[in-house]
Amino acid sequence: MTTAEPIAGHRICPLCESTCGLLVELEDRAIVRVAPNPDDVMSAGHSCAKGLGLGRIENDPDRIRTPLLRTAGGGFREATWDEAFAEIERRLPEFVTGDPGSCAIYHGNPAAHHLDSTFYLGELIGAVGTRNIYSPASVDTWPKNLAHMLLYGTGLGMSVPDLDRTDYLLILGSNPMVSNGSTVTAPGMHHRLQALRERGGTLVVVDPVRTRTAEVADLHVPIRPGTDALFLVGVLSVIATEGLSRPDRVPDVVDGLDAALAMAAEFDPDAVAAACGIDADVIRSVARGFAGAPAAVAHSRIGTCMQEFGTLANWLVEVLTIVTGNL
Repeated sequence: MTTAEPIAGHRICPLCESTCGLLVELEDRAIVRVAPNPDDVMSAGHSCAKGLGLGRIENDPDRIRTPLLRTAGGGFREATWDEAFAEIERRLPEFVTGDPGSCAIYHGNPAAHHLDSTFYLGELIGAVGTRNIYSPASVDTWPKNLAHMLLYGTGLGMSVPDLDRTDYLLILGSNPMVSNGSTVTAPGMHHRLQALRERGGTLVVVDPVRTRTAEVADLHVPIRPGTDALFLVGVLSVIATEGLSRPDRVPDVVDGLDAALAMAAEFDPDAVAAACGIDADVIRSVARGFAGAPAAVAHSRIGTCMQEFGTLANWLVEVLTIVTGNL
């Protein structure tokens, strides 16, 4: 029988950088309830299903709570941290010196919640010498990171859409009504999208699936999976051929603008529309609306990354932002 009074605490969700506020209720150190915190200044009472499921994860009887060491029979046994570090000290050096490529490093999500990765991860990778490095980002974000590194010199910093001031929001491969704006650190996305509509702005969602975000959009563009790059280069073609770029608003640090527009001009909407599975006039409408808005932003996420042309698609998102003077 439980005798202790329930304890309620304020926490943030540790599963992505949106840091949504949660109310966590404990009984005898067991989580009995997780709810969104309506008073959180960032998330304003929102959490996705992942955050609300933290109690079931924490209370799962199969959750690993101690280090495990492999036994001679091929199974595992529970061990202390001292035993685990002693085993690492005994075995790891022979692999590092003999064949660093036989080692792999996985670091979890999200690095944004603490400084451990910033201070120590690079040193660990350098000491081990392996190129086999895995993380949540290597599954669903690397194309975006690579595009930013090639454009801006770093894959860690990303251009962040100014959701609260934009007049035209173009979303590709993302469902922020559910995911709460991952990579843009904008919890409470449903409030932000509602505010966009209330101030007369336009929301366009490009996604093969009619997601919850697509349901509230002014326009849902259901392209075929994996054709985001073709759609974007078609949009840029309209901007190039109709003279809709804004070189007067492009920062001086940008070069290659004319070359990018000349490349895009060759991909007329009529040439790419069939592959995308949409009408060419939809591409023209999006291009004119985005370029003609006083302030427009484009946001791409996992759907543009987990595909064959993910790096190109994410590069084109940034090019669209740059040539229209919205960087």
